[in-house]
Amino acid sequence: MQPVRRSSAAPLAASPAFNQFAAAASSSAASLPSASTQVAAAASRTNYDTSSFAAPTDEYPASVQELTMNGFELSKVLHAYDLVGDNFDDLLSFLLSTTTS
Repeated sequence: MQPVRRSSAAPLAASPAFNQFAAAASSSAASLPSASTQVAAAASRTNYDTSSFAAPTDEYPASVQELTMNGFELSKVLHAYDLVGDNFDDLLSFLLSTTTS
């Protein structure tokens, strides 16, 4: 079976129904703003104040996060951090020496 091919669109364009729909489509398309106009208008309406947006920061130091990911309780790690400071090896030593079995 062979596909049907039209040799020209002239007979279709000459039909009154086609002309009616073509005229309606072209008039409604002419009344709509172009996509670039819509994007430009939307961009001009958005006035975001980005000065209050801050880059996300970690709530706890990396050594505290590492120790809690390794299974130590956050409250104990924070207590050790207050006493020892931000030194991973010292924190780990302190936590291991104070941990009860």
